[in-house]
Amino acid sequence: GDNDDRFSDYSADVIVDLNVDAQRSPTFPIKTHIVTQGHPRTATTLLFNMVATSYFLYLLNHDSENASQLRTIQFKRDDAGKFLKRAEGPYVMKTHNDLSGFLVNDTVLFTAAIDKNEAQEAMERLTRDGHTVAFIQDMESLKEDGVMGLVEKYVGGFGLSSEQGKDLADYFSKWEILRQCCGQQMSARWRNDMLPEKFKRKGLSHHPTCPRYDIDEVEKKFMQTNLFSVIEQYPNMHPMNRPSLNDDDLNGTYCSSYNHLVRTEGLSIWGTPGGRPVRSNLDHAIKHQFLLGTEHLEPEGVALLQNNTYRNVWRYPEEEKKAWLETVKEARDKEYEDAAGAQMQESKRRRRRRRHKQENASSNEERNNDDDSSSDMFDENEGIEESVSVVEISDKATKHTEFSVKRDFDHSHAIFLISFGKEAAESTLVERCVLSLRRRGAFKGYIVVLTDARLDRYQNEWESKVIVMNPLPEHFLAEDGTQIRYSKSNASLKYKRFKTFILDYFNLDDRLDAVETIYYLDIDIMAANGLGRMFEELESKYGVLKPHEKRNDFLSRMYFFTPLSKEWPLQGGTFILERSTSRHCLELWRNEIDDFANTERGRDQDA
Repeated sequence: GDNDDRFSDYSADVIVDLNVDAQRSPTFPIKTHIVTQGHPRTATTLLFNMVATSYFLYLLNHDSENASQLRTIQFKRDDAGKFLKRAEGPYVMKTHNDLSGFLVNDTVLFTAAIDKNEAQEAMERLTRDGHTVAFIQDMESLKEDGVMGLVEKYVGGFGLSSEQGKDLADYFSKWEILRQCCGQQMSARWRNDMLPEKFKRKGLSHHPTCPRYDIDEVEKKFMQTNLFSVIEQYPNMHPMNRPSLNDDDLNGTYCSSYNHLVRTEGLSIWGTPGGRPVRSNLDHAIKHQFLLGTEHLEPEGVALLQNNTYRNVWRYPEEEKKAWLETVKEARDKEYEDAAGAQMQESKRRRRRRRHKQENASSNEERNNDDDSSSDMFDENEGIEESVSVVEISDKATKHTEFSVKRDFDHSHAIFLISFGKEAAESTLVERCVLSLRRRGAFKGYIVVLTDARLDRYQNEWESKVIVMNPLPEHFLAEDGTQIRYSKSNASLKYKRFKTFILDYFNLDDRLDAVETIYYLDIDIMAANGLGRMFEELESKYGVLKPHEKRNDFLSRMYFFTPLSKEWPLQGGTFILERSTSRHCLELWRNEIDDFANTERGRDQDA
């Protein structure tokens, strides 16, 4: 949810009276590694930023050399204990994972809870389990005391001076406004207020405070705070000086520029224009038939559903859509449709009640948190995403629906991404791509990221099924081991050539042994829907080798797609590889790329 007025309506000269003139002994247990954790929508981002910033000030007071080494990361992998045991230097880690994996020496916990009772129970349970717990932030106290009440707790907990307390209060009074009213993870309500009418979500109330702010003025005053200036001197802490970890650096007009794109282009939480289209009742009725599947459907209706998707039917002309729907409904048993539809509606109501209960329980947390932003990504009017099993219509109905019978793509398929160059490393394109593949694409299989950046640029960002690799030195050389010389116009071939080595990198990690089909994607591509259906349709249409199948013709194959531009017959931004057959095609492609190295043509499409 969004924060109320007490969380955001502060003047520029907030003062916290700590009655302390100098540093004092910390009341929190101080450890090298700090883990902040909580369930979604329990103010976990506020917890993380407050802890990281306070610990940074503590290090400045007591261990200034380590202040420049402090790392702040989001951790989604399931091997936290192993990571922390080998981690060197101070870390502040944000996670939503279960804490059983974080029982490690020299680590202290800060967690979040809904109310005071839950906080007390959590403290007793975690302590009993052997954790060192510094503080549990609960939503009930947060409502009562506000962010400034938290500042007082952290000043005492980390033994900060009264001047540092004033700096913290001034800093977070403005950061909390930017957090809600600016940037990729702003309040869902405020984004909805600004979106063009065709993209607005129904049922969301207006944001109570964001409209009153001159957001550029707040941004500039935030940049003028003492603490902002101190943090700017430490590159390792720069992420704290943004509205969210996914935003770019502030410049005095970043917020108004971002908000302008929301107002004019419908900029979504994914950072891409377009928002979500509003679907007609006809489109919803068509999707409903696909959700019902082929149960109690005559052959003429089955034929209309098989080898088709509701999104494909949505593209039909209006009259064709109506005819399609009428034919399917006539072929469906009316009594079954009514009963199944009633159960689906009841299931949808239950989901909405659960979501509403969650939002009410945490009305002071940002709705679209760093890892909790699904409320802004899914149109509740569109029902279930393709990747999710059909709601409980009946055992009989779900048994036959195409949504509940799926190939196990998560084990047999993998996705390969390449991020080379300084510009790519400094952007968040890879993070956005992976996030969309996991959330909207509902893909749980391995994702391999090949990068020339330092491994720690990416490898701690995700769970263990995202594998980060550096390029092998020999892959920069020609087949005869000599250096390849590129012209100025085709220098990008140096990196694009690595697409032809994809199978080599899959052979470097035993975890990838079961993968048989690989999709290459450029990192600026993001998933809009479940990938399972796309895999099935593409591979069926083009005859891609299925897992455990063998070819008898001994031909090498890889699969390209037609580009939007007519300049090239094929595009290299997406393609499919069969692990057992594609190597020769890749080698031929590499040879062609190398032949172009001395020409003025600089695209892998040419080759």
